[in-house]
Parts: sequence; structure tokens; C-alpha cells
Amino acid sequence: MPELANPGPYGKQPLEGKRWRVCMVYVRVLVQLSFRPTVHELRERRILKFSDYVEVTEVDMYDRKTDKPWTRLTPRDKVRLLSPQLLDIS
Repeated sequence: MPELANPGPYGKQPLEGKRWRVCMVYVRVLVQLSFRPTVHELRERRILKFSDYVEVTEVDMYDRKTDKPWTRLTPRDKVRLLSPQLLDIS
């Protein structure tokens, strides 16, 4: 491969022209996506909005692995249960 006038930041360019630019854009985007912004940066850019205070309360201990009958409903059962509610709304 002949030497190129501008070898770029990584030495000799293994690709030429458009393929090289596409490869470099891909690398740049990959690097940008690999860094996670801090909470402070997200708040400054108004992406993250939540309260710093979390209320913690005591709850009674009980078995959460009990039978869940709604998981066994067929589509026909769901329509039968929801149809009266949907008719009341309209």
C-alpha cells in the first residue's frame, strides 16, 4: 500500500476515501457512547429531573410468591372482564 500524505492519528490509513471517513465516524460515535454522563451533567442538560429525597417506610413482611390468578386469564376472559368498563367510558 503506498504511503498517504496525511496518515491520520493512528499511523497509516488502512482504508481510503469514504470508507475511512465512515470508519472514523463509527469509532468516534462508539467512544462517545461508551462514556456515561454524570448526574450533574444530566441535570444541567435538563434530562434528569427527580427529587433528591426518597421516603422510606416500613412494610409488613408477607409472601409475595402467592398465586396470581390474572396470569391465567385467556384473551376471551380479559375481553369479558373489560368490556363493561370500556362501555361505561364511551
